[in-house]
Amino acid sequence: MKKSSSIISSIISLLDLFCYISSPLAIIGFIFMTIIHLDSYGQYRAFMKDIEKHSQTFTAAITSISEDYVFVDVTNQPDAADYYFARTKYYSKTILAELSEGDPIEILAIPESQWIHVKEPGEVILKPYNRQVQGYIGFITQGPWVVWLLFLIIISIHPEFLYIGFDIDWHQSQAKTTEQQS
Repeated sequence: MKKSSSIISSIISLLDLFCYISSPLAIIGFIFMTIIHLDSYGQYRAFMKDIEKHSQTFTAAITSISEDYVFVDVTNQPDAADYYFARTKYYSKTILAELSEGDPIEILAIPESQWIHVKEPGEVILKPYNRQVQGYIGFITQGPWVVWLLFLIIISIHPEFLYIGFDIDWHQSQAKTTEQQS
C-alpha cells in the first residue's frame, strides 16, 4: 500500500514539475491561441458585414465543388465578376450533397466594382442557404481548443510566472501584516 502511494506521489510531483517548467510557454501559447480564436471570429464578422453592405443577388451556375469551396460562374450580368466561390464550411454536408455541377443557383455576391472595399473579394453566399451562413458558429467549434484548454490548466496550476513583472516590496508588506496582527 505504501509503495503504490509513493509511486502515485512521485507521478504527481513529476506532473507538478512539468507544469511549473512549462508554465512560461503555456502563458505565451494561451495568448497566441486566444488571438487565433478571436481572429477567426473577426474574419467571419467582417465577411458578413461586407455581404450586408455591398452584396447583390446574381444567378450563377455551379462549376465545381471541392472539399473546401463551391465555385460558381456568373454570366450575362454586367455588374458581376465572372467567377466567384463559396466556402463549404458554412454549409451542412446534406446541403453540399444536394448541390451538383451545372445547377443554377442564386448567390449573394459583391459586385466587382466594390471589391476594393471588401476583405475577401469573390466570396459569396449561396442565397437559398443564407440563414445557415448567418447562424454559423464554426469559429467556436473549430480550432485548437484542446491545446488552449491544456495551456489554461497549466497556467491555473502554476500561475507564478504571471506575476513575474510585478514590483512587490515584500519587507513592507510583511511589516504591514505584523502591524495589523498587533
